[in-house]
Amino acid sequence: MGDLDLKDELTDPFLLNPPDSYNAEMHAKSRDTFEIAKKPEISGWGGPFVMAAANTRVVRRSAALLSQRQEPYGSNFTYQEFAFNASRGQAIRSALGLGAMALVVMTPLRKLVRPLLKQPGEGPTEAERDNGWFDCKFIVETESGEKSVFAMHGKGDPGYKVTSKLVSECALCLVENADELPGGDGYGGVLTSASGLGEVLIARLSKVGIHFDGPFNA
Repeated sequence: MGDLDLKDELTDPFLLNPPDSYNAEMHAKSRDTFEIAKKPEISGWGGPFVMAAANTRVVRRSAALLSQRQEPYGSNFTYQEFAFNASRGQAIRSALGLGAMALVVMTPLRKLVRPLLKQPGEGPTEAERDNGWFDCKFIVETESGEKSVFAMHGKGDPGYKVTSKLVSECALCLVENADELPGGDGYGGVLTSASGLGEVLIARLSKVGIHFDGPFNA
């Protein structure tokens, strides 16, 4: 396992960014956080989110690639993700549960728990997949302190049905909308959905039950 010790790399918030695409201030504000904090803009509490370490790095790469194309999100752009909780107590319980899960996954305890988990090929029923839902809120703050809230939401189990829908629509963008994609014919590389598919993907998702709303006053 010595050759696979990637702890330093995996904790770098700009792991996926091109060189020289961020500064010290951005780095300081982008460290992975496990805090529990009140979010009055959305009438709830933010807590640790299991997918934040992966998602945030992709968003930061998107911002860097768009900046290279002279379409930046903004100077000194920073991004964090939290799980939404209705109360502080719920946020604490969720954080403890996430901590327990991490303890199991990262220690020999995982060998004891593995037989109790769902095996490959198992998962939610069709009814469970259909009855799921997701609702993401984005709190946007400008350098002047002005805040707005945007939303992305839809029906379906996020981990199965919605993810399948996202992947499929990304593929269909490349097949059916190649001439409309941002950057032109010569634009390529290790892109993200935002930098490589952009508004074309949003338009497709809006037709299959994934909705984008806002801005709302915070």
